[in-house]
Amino acid sequence: MNRVHLVLLWHMHQPQYRDPSSGRYVLPWTRLHAVKDYWGMVRVLEEFPRVHATFNVVPSLGAQLEEYASGQFREPWFDLVLRPADQLTAEDKAEILVRAFQVNRENLMSRWPRFVELFEWAQASGERTVTTFATRDWRDLQLLSQLAWMDEEWLASDPVVTRLCKKGANFTERDKEQLRAKQLELIGRVLPEYRRAAASGQVELSTTPYYHPILPLLCDTDIARTANQWTPLPQPPFRYPEDAREQLDRARTYHERVFGQAPAGLWPSEGSVSDQALGIAAELGFRWFATDEGVLGRTLSIGFGRDAAGVPDNAAKLYSPLRVRWGQREMIGFFRDHYLSDLIGFVYSRMGSGTAAEDLHRRIRAIGERVRLGRPLTVSIILDGENAWEFFPQGGREFLRQFYRRIENDPDIRALTVSEAIAQAGDIPTVEHIFPALGAAARGARVLRAGRRAPRPRCTGRADRAAIGRGL
Repeated sequence: MNRVHLVLLWHMHQPQYRDPSSGRYVLPWTRLHAVKDYWGMVRVLEEFPRVHATFNVVPSLGAQLEEYASGQFREPWFDLVLRPADQLTAEDKAEILVRAFQVNRENLMSRWPRFVELFEWAQASGERTVTTFATRDWRDLQLLSQLAWMDEEWLASDPVVTRLCKKGANFTERDKEQLRAKQLELIGRVLPEYRRAAASGQVELSTTPYYHPILPLLCDTDIARTANQWTPLPQPPFRYPEDAREQLDRARTYHERVFGQAPAGLWPSEGSVSDQALGIAAELGFRWFATDEGVLGRTLSIGFGRDAAGVPDNAAKLYSPLRVRWGQREMIGFFRDHYLSDLIGFVYSRMGSGTAAEDLHRRIRAIGERVRLGRPLTVSIILDGENAWEFFPQGGREFLRQFYRRIENDPDIRALTVSEAIAQAGDIPTVEHIFPALGAAARGARVLRAGRRAPRPRCTGRADRAAIGRGL
């Protein structure tokens, strides 16, 4: 069997939910994913020291986490669930009924019988729920809507959180305040945990342009026509490569301040790449980038159709890094196995944890057994590090543990950070051009086309609006 270098890249991101005009967080998802996913995704790796991984932390996400951890933030939903239940207005109650049940029912709600009871009661009562719920019911719903999002390890071991779990109902206002404090405590641990893990060498941290814009479009909207000739484009073209440079420069500055060292690698927003955008990144010191296999296919004019076992055509090309060189500048690209990544994101949640972990391990071994390259194969699995887990039992932790254990115990597979994979890749083939991929480019082009072009807004304002407007 050919040795496999497994590159796992977990992309940690949430859009900038803080409205720059009001200072309020218009949606709670950064906070809720922070208390459910971000800390634990790094923490679970400690159990498997020979499994190395890369985590991509979007700077605009990190900035939100810092603000939440400080306690100096304004989020209407957070305020509402902390409001004394006997002071709730009819409008407050109607809002709670909209927000509180926005949770995965099978995995997050079902573990709390009282939560299920309140949900079913509300479903049966409809609008009458506002008047039929007692104060006790509202208080329980307020707390359970937050407890359901707490990290699996904290649910199992934190004294305050486990006490609330066991209590299950008839909560008090003091219980709500204690859970609030625990949420902020956990959020405050997220970024330090990433820095600690990176310092240990088990984890590499990469970044994304600060406000998550589509860099090729900032450089030149006409690039969209290369990727898709039918894309509607603004006229005259939008061309501000200096804004792309500033987005990358701000990302590097933020990353170095928070994590203590500059990032070597870049997950471009939505995997969007172009020669001009990556050339700027190379000038700023980025050494590697990652994107989707489709970019590699268009660059090399090949396809990656899969057989019944999921092994792709042209596998030797897919399972190798690629050096992209523009004169004196260069970066090394990694291309995700879209098939394997999507199995984690969309399929394995419907299987038992052990069965899913075994299936993924078996597929990776099949690649090593069938693909001959004369040097280690580099298999890149890249996907969101937070959004899939609410569809898994136990937040996906048991699946990850079983998968990591199999990888750690397999002598033919080594899980490496991206920089480690580069160091051990051997000779890396070189090209002088990357096919442009724009990710959410169609939406991005329409936003720019509809936007006001003069006078030219400052970079910060434009990026703020684009990040919120696109929902990226």
